[in-house]
Amino acid sequence: MSRTRVAAWLCAGLLALGGPVAGQDVRSGSAPSVRVRTGIHPTFTRIVFDWPENVPYSVVQNGETAELHFGRAARLDTTALGRPLRNLAGAEHSAEGMVFALRPGVRVRHLTVGTSVVVDLMDPVAPVAAEPRRQPQPPAPRPQQVQAPQAVPPQATPAQAPGQPRPPAAVPQALAPTPAPPPGKAPQPTAATAAPAPPPIAAPPPSPPPVASATPMPPPPIVAAPPGTETGPAPIRLPFTGATAAVMRGDSVLLVFEDATAPDIARLRRISPLLAGAEIVEMPGGTALRLPAASGISRDAQGWLITPATGPSPRGTPIDPTRLGNALSLLPDARHPMAAHANIPRLLHLRDESDSRLLARRQDLLARIAAAPAAIRDSLRGELAETLLALGLAPEAQAALKLATGDDPRRVQQPQALLLSAAASLIAGRLEEAREALANPGLPTDGEVALWRGIAGIQEDGGVADPAFRAALPLLTAYPGALRNRLLPPIAAALAEGGAMRDAAALVEAGGEASNHPLARFAWARVLEARNEVEPALLAYSMLADSRDRDARARALGRLAELRLATGRIDAGAAAEALEASIPAWRGDRRELQRRQRAAELRSRAGQHAQALALMQDTAGAFPEAADSLRAAMRGATVAALADANTAPLDATRLLAEQRANLVPDPALDAAVARIAERLMAMELPAQAATLLREAVPTSTDPGGLSVRLAEARLAEGDATAALEALRNSGGAALPGEIGLRRALAEANARRQTGDRAGAIGVLRVLGPDGAAPLSELLAEAQDWTGAATALASHMERSMPAEGPLDDAARRYLLRMAAFLALAGDQTGLDALRDRYAPRLPAGAFTEAFAALATRSTGALNLPRLREEIAGARALQNQARALR
Repeated sequence: MSRTRVAAWLCAGLLALGGPVAGQDVRSGSAPSVRVRTGIHPTFTRIVFDWPENVPYSVVQNGETAELHFGRAARLDTTALGRPLRNLAGAEHSAEGMVFALRPGVRVRHLTVGTSVVVDLMDPVAPVAAEPRRQPQPPAPRPQQVQAPQAVPPQATPAQAPGQPRPPAAVPQALAPTPAPPPGKAPQPTAATAAPAPPPIAAPPPSPPPVASATPMPPPPIVAAPPGTETGPAPIRLPFTGATAAVMRGDSVLLVFEDATAPDIARLRRISPLLAGAEIVEMPGGTALRLPAASGISRDAQGWLITPATGPSPRGTPIDPTRLGNALSLLPDARHPMAAHANIPRLLHLRDESDSRLLARRQDLLARIAAAPAAIRDSLRGELAETLLALGLAPEAQAALKLATGDDPRRVQQPQALLLSAAASLIAGRLEEAREALANPGLPTDGEVALWRGIAGIQEDGGVADPAFRAALPLLTAYPGALRNRLLPPIAAALAEGGAMRDAAALVEAGGEASNHPLARFAWARVLEARNEVEPALLAYSMLADSRDRDARARALGRLAELRLATGRIDAGAAAEALEASIPAWRGDRRELQRRQRAAELRSRAGQHAQALALMQDTAGAFPEAADSLRAAMRGATVAALADANTAPLDATRLLAEQRANLVPDPALDAAVARIAERLMAMELPAQAATLLREAVPTSTDPGGLSVRLAEARLAEGDATAALEALRNSGGAALPGEIGLRRALAEANARRQTGDRAGAIGVLRVLGPDGAAPLSELLAEAQDWTGAATALASHMERSMPAEGPLDDAARRYLLRMAAFLALAGDQTGLDALRDRYAPRLPAGAFTEAFAALATRSTGALNLPRLREEIAGARALQNQARALR
């Protein structure tokens, strides 16, 4: 069968059903249908008549009978009056309304809420135990003849003694007809024909006063349930699973079955009074079960449930496949995550109502409080506090609750009062007060309490990990619009930020008007991002970045930068710049701190270490309580900035001086200090290098290495004595590797400058080939040309290239070797040197100078004069070094 035929069949079948349709014009003479609801409260029983419009009414109580008259006729659905109710003995229809038979001592209170007429049957007031007064003993009566007892009219019935059972109240004739007298017995005389009763023989002895209970009675609940929040029957599961869809039509709900097999309607009606109006409707190709629309219909994995309607329907119209086609369900889909609020334990009477109705209730409560006696005024104030909270007026709700509880600890510690106080404190932004109330051990751990504890956790640290809180989230969709619009958007945003994407998506989908709030739209953008829908998420973030809502705008700016970075649209530096620019959008809490830390991290990743350090320094000043946690990151950024080649040496020196107190011994820090000192030496700033190294040695993990570099800086300054002092603090001559060689060379140079040439030569000879080059220089200074040539030859064996043309450094060593051999008069050595290296020398000045020195005839050379010129040149070099 095609879908078109299925749709035509369904529509034709529904239109063929009888009964009024919602919105149908009511002709003159027809009476509106009025639903009757009941609720049992700690101090009264409530009966509510839900009129579709305002109607005049009157209530008259005559003893234990009360008559309710309406100004117009109506069809009253009194199914709810079929269950036993406290304070009500019976009820029946009358021509103008209802007649109630009351329990003894019950009094009637009535009011209107919107278009509903409310009748409260108040509990009898318990008699207060009092001390019996002593009565004077009457004189002994004279003996009289005992007469037969006569009937006493009801008006003259003597008062019952305390503690004795009271005779049952008479039921009005209209409600309970008088039974006929049993056969064989004469009827009793009536009050009109009965003879006067003689006085009693003796007054009955006074009964002992009742003993007051040692345990005080608990106070009534601080908040009575407002009209419409009465607790109805528990959900009823239908005893079949074949229904595939449900359709609303007028005053009926239809459950459609795939086949023509009808359920047992008699068994269905016996399950509960809610199903008393159920009936089977036969249809071509299927069966429909018609139920009253007053019952809420929902569905879970096990089948269909009938529950009282408790809140708004989740958005969405699920389509279910059947053998006849696709059936469109117009009822709330109980499979939606936010459709389970009816089964969540609650303490507060908050339901989805319009602001106008809540405002009207507030005005009505204010008037009733002003006119109510003191005994019930606190309960009305508690109801007023709840109504004010539903309107989002948290400070006013706190004030009303304070008046309702007073200083009575029993009232203050009631779970309902505690939760109401905590909720009002959270809405008012008083987290400390709310935390104290929610920590009370008298509160349960799940349900509505878990919801408000989770809200407090979000305000405190943004945490959403509590499973009890997330299980209670559906309650938000059943709260009044003003309260839901305040709570749902930030909760959805926190869920999305915490990674609970499924809960965030479900909450936004069921949020109604609250889903249009910028924070709810941000939560949905996070859901899109988690689903890898990048372009829609970027578009949503870009639109929110221009929002007037500060919170949503700040969040969107951060996520926009992160998502662009993650997708390669910008680099780490640009992302850090975007995050840093968004810091002013939200100030003063952990979110600003986290954004600053993230921006600094991205700055470091981009190699912008100085900017990262500057940002963290500013963050430490703005958040002193976070300075300890920032210190490690600041040390890392400082070391990275010192080691950065883009940091100028003088700037690095200044930075190190500023941050030295925050730094700890670290090999990376020692390496950075050594690198800065070498750069200063290359700039011919040995004094600055020496100062930097001297301050770094005491806290260094490698004081020997920095001491050697300090000695080199002192030598560059010309202070050989200070150099030797630094070397004595370097830990001896046992330094390994390259730093040990540098120490020996620095010691030899310092000894030479202090005039200890022999000591310097001794240090260099210990080094072997590693000290050959400086040893040759020292020996040449001593004009030991043969020794200088021998030491230089040892060095050249290791440093000269094996083949190919000689580079500039090799040519210089070759020329110096030729000079040493010439000055030593070693012609054999010169010949060997010329034969070995002359073919590898390119044409030029070096080649000509080498040829002049290595010629076999040295007569052209004036060796004594050459020696004098060399000595003069060395003296000039020493003077220039001293001037530096």
